[in-house]
Amino acid sequence: MSTLLGAAIHSTAIVETGDIGEDSTVGPFCVIEPNVRIGRGCRIGQGCHIQEGVILSDRIQLGDGVTLWQGVCLEEGVFVGPHAVFTHVLNPRTESYPPEIDQILQTKVGRGASIGANATLLCGHIIGPYAVIGAGATVTHSVRAHEVVLGNPARHQGWVCECGEPLFDIRLCTRCSRSYEMIDTGLRPVGHTEE
Repeated sequence: MSTLLGAAIHSTAIVETGDIGEDSTVGPFCVIEPNVRIGRGCRIGQGCHIQEGVILSDRIQLGDGVTLWQGVCLEEGVFVGPHAVFTHVLNPRTESYPPEIDQILQTKVGRGASIGANATLLCGHIIGPYAVIGAGATVTHSVRAHEVVLGNPARHQGWVCECGEPLFDIRLCTRCSRSYEMIDTGLRPVGHTEE
């Protein structure tokens, strides 16, 4: 195990970026390409591959075998389960590989969202804050804030509170007493103002 600016990096990992925040860990057999930004307090599991240009904010948890391709941005506190995959080119062809930069579509995952093991996220979509993507789901569209989606293709199954409790009534979480209101992009806490 070696350290880079306060981050712990396993000796078998190949790390080509110098932009890793303190108190982050990189597990065995990971490949992290150049120009990747990793925030503070991140946990990167065994065998993850993070391609050039990916941005990870603070407190990200990547399970073993996660693949993040160019164009992915994970906001603070995102959880990604083992072997989840993010694509980055909508119409890949061997003849045009590697893709031109204008063929790479961005995928943004909002603060506190959770993505289950073996989920696949097609590129060019936004996963809203605190959304939940079920294990094995195939996401082919954007997912709203606090929305729960399951299946292949992923479909709406309900809503979840910031604390993780399912919301059977958006007006009040039975666990933490937060209340929500519906807006175009999903749910937001009552009384929340846009910054």
